Amino acid sequence: MILPPEDAKSWMTPADCDAMQIPTVAVEILRRLATLGEMWRNVHNFVQWTVEGPTGWYPKGTTITSGAYVPEPPNALRDRLKTKLREAWAWLEKEGYAVDDHSQHGGNWKMITDAGSRIATSVDPQETLARVQAATQLNVELHHLLHAAGVDTTFRAGDTDSAIRDAFAALEHAVRTLAGYSKSDFGVNLMSKAFGKNGPLGSVIDPQEQVGMQRMFEGAYGLLRNPAGHGPTGLGVTEAVETVLEADLLMRRLDRVAVAMGKTL
Repeated sequence: MILPPEDAKSWMTPADCDAMQIPTVAVEILRRLATLGEMWRNVHNFVQWTVEGPTGWYPKGTTITSGAYVPEPPNALRDRLKTKLREAWAWLEKEGYAVDDHSQHGGNWKMITDAGSRIATSVDPQETLARVQAATQLNVELHHLLHAAGVDTTFRAGDTDSAIRDAFAALEHAVRTLAGYSKSDFGVNLMSKAFGKNGPLGSVIDPQEQVGMQRMFEGAYGLLRNPAGHGPTGLGVTEAVETVLEADLLMRRLDRVAVAMGKTL
């Protein structure tokens, strides 16, 4: 058996693993695999050796207790940890950070992809985790103009503030172009002018929806875009995802306006 250069106890504690969310555990697995030999890139080996191997958390023959006096049911914690590690490994594969190693026999042998290696070797664990969480949560196909602006790529690289700015910049450009305005028209004023009752975009919208559409675009720029354009937003990953998706929704609404004008974005 090939043992790691450092044992599982110096990696993270069983309690940490038990409490962590699956993506967090998955990142830690990638980072650990970067320090281990290829024999560890077998799912069964990694799980068994980490939990019960000679240098694992609970070498076979040890007794696991919870608290000072109350023992856990036999093997309950071991089984829970093994399940968590397997779920995290499956998540790595689903997200494309680990794939089958076809140079080995059997499907349990894996190799780390280039994207996985970048995470594994990151010098900033917090930035790495943010990038992984972003990639997980922005799991939609964005409007083609947002994709062309690189919004999804920037977001999944962990730079959520830039992704938000780029998304609304692309939307602003699309509104300005569709309305036939110049670069001197921008921001909330652009939205008010373009979507106003007599504006080039507002005039083709159902009268019962025109005011709501105008206010939706004005509000998005006043509340969401402007703060992002003047420094760090301070948004968590989930709020950042929702902000990008707001820009995506507005872009798709703009598609409908373009159709009503006989044009396309």
